[in-house]
Amino acid sequence: KKGLKDPLIQIPSDSARSITGGYVYRGKKASPYYGVYIFGDYVKETLWGLTQNQGKKKDFAVLGQAPDAIASFGQDRAKNLYMVCFDGRIYKFNF
Repeated sequence: KKGLKDPLIQIPSDSARSITGGYVYRGKKASPYYGVYIFGDYVKETLWGLTQNQGKKKDFAVLGQAPDAIASFGQDRAKNLYMVCFDGRIYKFNF
């Protein structure tokens, strides 16, 4: 559509079912996850990371498993990253 760019990635349907958008981590600059877009799969409870360079995919990988279905992500003023799951808990990433 007009005004939209092509996707950076397309995840195969056998790898993911329902993507929950996240954030680019901008917390601790020394973290290996600094600048990584963190997002997840609601159904498979998988956490993913994506890096890019000048609008092109650079690296894309599974980072781990969430403790339950992923409802949402958030961040605080210090750019720390949080994940909300359907177990009723809010988890803080310790990168």
